[in-house]
Amino acid sequence: MNIENSNTKKPMQARALKTQQDLLDAFETLLTQKSFLELTVAELAKQAGLTTGAIYRRFKDKNDVLQSAFERFYQRAEAFYIAQDDTYPDTLTDREVLETFFNGVMNNTLDNIHLMRAANSLNDEKSFQLMIGARDIAASWLAGRLRSSSFNEKELPGKCRFLVRLATATFRDTFLSGRQAVTRRKGYIAAHEKELMRLNEELVEIAVEFLRLKENGEAAQK
Repeated sequence: MNIENSNTKKPMQARALKTQQDLLDAFETLLTQKSFLELTVAELAKQAGLTTGAIYRRFKDKNDVLQSAFERFYQRAEAFYIAQDDTYPDTLTDREVLETFFNGVMNNTLDNIHLMRAANSLNDEKSFQLMIGARDIAASWLAGRLRSSSFNEKELPGKCRFLVRLATATFRDTFLSGRQAVTRRKGYIAAHEKELMRLNEELVEIAVEFLRLKENGEAAQK
């Protein structure tokens, strides 16, 4: 009787997972260089160092690759905010929390604008739902960090979801306006620092009013 060695199986699974991640990395790299509609499976295979057959054994088509990339995007968002709970300072005022949070939304949007552009061109419902799920995770985290809102703990998450949608749409529209925005985050931010700082400040002001935050930071009774 042939029994597979579990120690052999684990390295095989690890290699398969690495191949999958490398393939998604190659896919995202190509999306920073050309549109999703222009990209071919043959180009993806060449970028990833695989055969087209190896890709088709893992995915039905390039639409399936896009959905897997968004699943990874969602998983990374979830892991990020879990990690933030352990490292985020508890001494920040609500305004400082918002400033840091919106700056993170800006960076995250710019880092993933190539995926958002692809989902828009395809009008892919599943990818949109994963984006919404990632925004909901961010909104829940934000609601848990704010201390001085006049809204109670049942109302606040919904208000934060709206603000995350607003911030994402604001930055997404800014970055979608030019192809240079999808290649190098640091270069883009350096070239548009004043504009982005202004957008961030405007979002903070809107959030302070919308969430009815007390500027002195005293927590409202909930």
